[in-house]
Amino acid sequence: MLFGVLLAALLAGKTGLAQIKMPRLVADGMVLQRDMPLRIWGWSGPGEKITIKFDGETASGEADSRGKWVIELSPKKAGGPYAMDINGINHVWLRNIMVGDVWVCVGQSKMATTMGQVKEKYADLIARSENTAIRQFSAPLRYDSSGPRDNVSGGKWEAAGPATVLNFPALAYLFAKQINEGSRVPVGLIPVAEATEEAWLSTDGLRAFPDALYNGMIAPLTDATIKGVLWYQGEANVSRTVEYATTFPALVSNWRARWKQPALPFLLVQLAGNGEEQAAFQEVQRKIFISVPKMGLAVASDPGELQEIGKRLFLAAEHVAYGKGNMIWTGPLYHSIKIKGDKIQVSFTEVERGLIVKGGGELKGFSIAGADNRYVAAKATIEGKNEVVVWSDAVPNPVSVRYGDNQHEANLYNRDILFNDGLPAPSFTGMAKGR
Repeated sequence: MLFGVLLAALLAGKTGLAQIKMPRLVADGMVLQRDMPLRIWGWSGPGEKITIKFDGETASGEADSRGKWVIELSPKKAGGPYAMDINGINHVWLRNIMVGDVWVCVGQSKMATTMGQVKEKYADLIARSENTAIRQFSAPLRYDSSGPRDNVSGGKWEAAGPATVLNFPALAYLFAKQINEGSRVPVGLIPVAEATEEAWLSTDGLRAFPDALYNGMIAPLTDATIKGVLWYQGEANVSRTVEYATTFPALVSNWRARWKQPALPFLLVQLAGNGEEQAAFQEVQRKIFISVPKMGLAVASDPGELQEIGKRLFLAAEHVAYGKGNMIWTGPLYHSIKIKGDKIQVSFTEVERGLIVKGGGELKGFSIAGADNRYVAAKATIEGKNEVVVWSDAVPNPVSVRYGDNQHEANLYNRDILFNDGLPAPSFTGMAKGR
């Protein structure tokens, strides 16, 4: 009798020291990434053997000297709900798991805007939002300058519905809704919205930053397999455009390395233009888009119209993340200019069936400058399938052209296969060679 009591006490003590602990992201209601190897991780006693059973598969692994374990499961098709059985010295049972596409949604105020904040505009969508296949994991912002954290400080998975969707980031939800309706796969959103892009870099990605948001918010997520990243951020970087040209590509490279997904898609929203600083920043964003592989760009030229931006992100995702061809996924892209006397001829790619003026009428949104680099509003007209000619009587010797620095005027689109409006041209600045 005494031996039995002592043995039970010993086992209870051992269990207390070696209990399996799961990260908050790996929990009831989670969404796992389809069609890619799945990484499940947690903590237990050093050297402890952990076994996972999921969707007919059994896989095992061993905790390292710090007690962390990572077990890889074979790729799964979209579906659910499933249960997951995790066994070590104790037992963890996770329920209501979906397999679909997981998107990390990063940005500032535009990404942080919730459906609750725009509920008057989208009241009908909110009323019809009940859908267990669209879920989000929302964690409180956590700053940590001491080093990368293993776990977020809180949060849980929630499915969309008239009450819960009010807490979903509006743009991310509208994007997820398009994916779910288009492909009928579950979608998981992980929103983390705050600050400048430097704050999201790991220490070895560029340098240590005072906020080190990466440590508290991104580092705990990088063991998960994800589909891609939505990025709607930049307002705080407009005054530091030159630095952004190097720091953002560094961030993309850094995150791809951290996630061990070298082709991780990034979908970038080009900020709306409204002046000189914004125009320069838009041009940097455009150059990043065309130079960094697996990058999509959505134009935000419609003030406050999140549903339209969500559609543009979805179309970019269809091409960049899902590999679909023979479709419009971007607006006309600036290619080059030629100076022809007092006019500038601008050539575009990705014109589909040709360039058009959205809504008809006069083509707007262009300005040109001479050697003094002072831009003035210009007249413009479409010529042929893929060219625009721009001029102004105030600039007899133009050397550069700009488009989209006033979001209320830009109306250059491409034409889709049905001869309807396609997508808007991203803002750009084009200069003659040698300048």
